Amino acid sequence: MRIRELIQNLIGKIKGKKRAEEIERDLPFAIVQLKTRLGLGEGFEEALEKTAGSVKGELGAELKKIGGEIRQKGASVGEALQHSIERVSSLSYQRTCSQLASLHEQGFTRRELSSLGSLHSELISEQKTKLKEFSGKMAVLSLLFVAFSTVLPALFLAFILVGSLFLELDITPLTAFSIVIMAFPAIDITVLLFIRERTPCFARS
Repeated sequence: MRIRELIQNLIGKIKGKKRAEEIERDLPFAIVQLKTRLGLGEGFEEALEKTAGSVKGELGAELKKIGGEIRQKGASVGEALQHSIERVSSLSYQRTCSQLASLHEQGFTRRELSSLGSLHSELISEQKTKLKEFSGKMAVLSLLFVAFSTVLPALFLAFILVGSLFLELDITPLTAFSIVIMAFPAIDITVLLFIRERTPCFARS
């Protein structure tokens, strides 16, 4: 039972992390949308609803939850944003919600809205930094993929050839063929999946 709980907690954390990454991916776009609508004089709830409709995925769903709490459950903007912070394990998103709550209390003047522009720039800068870090790792991962897809199969075949001539290896042609067409491609797919998993969410197609 203990192991089952640990596995469930691990799966929950993985899902929560992926959800947070998807939300962070679309967050800069949502901030620009919200800032523009508020700058045009729309109320916060109206701007939030329209932004939620234009943003897809997890972030759009989360923004709709915030709007639903405000309209249907009678929660204040600050309360709805705080509840959203508790649901999403992302520092960038939590900082955004905290700033929105603060701006709502102070009023969305032109000067106050400029802080949303600064926040947008910071989030874009963070994404660029993560992309640079991944680019450095990608060089190593690419070499790893090349090694598993070309170098190791060639070395394996050379080893089988030499071994069968001088070392009397007991490997049948069918076994060697099966390893080349099944084992090494499986390793290649694993490496590609690992690379995809390490790719920042906002950089995936």
